[in-house]
Amino acid sequence: MNPHGARRRNGRALAGLEMIEDAIYAVIAVFLIGSGVLLLLGAGIDISKTFDINNIHPLVVRVLDETLLVFMVVELLHTVRVTLRDHTLAAEPFLIVGLIAGVRRILILTASSDTLHSGPDFVVYWVQLLLLIVLVVAMVIALFIWRRTASGDTPADR
Repeated sequence: MNPHGARRRNGRALAGLEMIEDAIYAVIAVFLIGSGVLLLLGAGIDISKTFDINNIHPLVVRVLDETLLVFMVVELLHTVRVTLRDHTLAAEPFLIVGLIAGVRRILILTASSDTLHSGPDFVVYWVQLLLLIVLVVAMVIALFIWRRTASGDTPADR
């Protein structure tokens, strides 16, 4: 068996798999774009249908929730673009999406906590809030470490 022929076949197989992978990522990108557009349209329709100046707080909370969800979709779209360009899967965009998701949940949780003053729901609220805060701080630290190591800024470099 000719080793050059086997390498050529492997190269073609790998190129074919890479094309299929790129096509799948392109389809995912189209779905993410569609999702982002639909979420923005939904937020706009929600504003126009339920706008009441006397009861604006629930509307602002819903729009903030939907807008941060769009932000997460856009960050995922960025991740797909980077993956298509570099043919690597980077961890940083996923940390950013997780950070946005955590902040989003904290904002929604605190915005909808007006009625909680005592009881088991109050305890659940505080446990959930504290866990989310710890999670967000952990992701910020992870991002900080990731960026320092990615830039090559180590104590020996200083």
